[in-house]
Amino acid sequence: KCVEGGDKDPKGEGMEYHVRGAIRTKPGRGSRTLSLSCSDKIMKWNVVGFQGSLLASILEKPIFLSSFIIGSKMFELTDARRAFNDRYPGESSQIEISSYTQELFECSKSEELTPSPDSLLYVAGETGFSEVYVAGLKQGWSRKKISNPKSWSAVSQRHLANLASSVFSDLKSTSSTASTYLQLKLHCDRYNTAKQAFKTCLPSWPKKDPQLYDFDL
Repeated sequence: KCVEGGDKDPKGEGMEYHVRGAIRTKPGRGSRTLSLSCSDKIMKWNVVGFQGSLLASILEKPIFLSSFIIGSKMFELTDARRAFNDRYPGESSQIEISSYTQELFECSKSEELTPSPDSLLYVAGETGFSEVYVAGLKQGWSRKKISNPKSWSAVSQRHLANLASSVFSDLKSTSSTASTYLQLKLHCDRYNTAKQAFKTCLPSWPKKDPQLYDFDL
């Protein structure tokens, strides 16, 4: 679905149904969220880096994707380059996109498969772990107990904020003086300047309420 204030789908016949280059919210089941499509997020990473605002505070420079491989026959290389690289009107990093179809992604979309409403987080390595989420919550936990830190996802904003705050404290970074998640996110001037320039070039990019991030650490 196209975001408010941006281009809209003409919904014509065939190739005229969708408008190209529009910013869209992520498709899926259940309640619609403000989360944007994967191609929109990757386009943003080409400008601000995919390390995020927290890591930007301790890194010398942003981290950009240099290339990726799409293991599928169901896409056009020209359209992929336009979606990830060419449609942004300002200056950005460019991703080299390749297609590899000898080994297809076995979990790709298929009429024979039914999407699962659940999610799985898997982290490899010596200290790796896995978590299962049901309706956005860790399996076995209800919304009534969401204030319990044990119920938090390892990749939730609250958990990552506390983890980052601990790292900043060990590094004696000035970010360690932040008392809210919002203060942590706004600490890196370089990242937030790039982010603001990105949104200036794309006026229809959705704006989230700052209060969503203004919680105590």
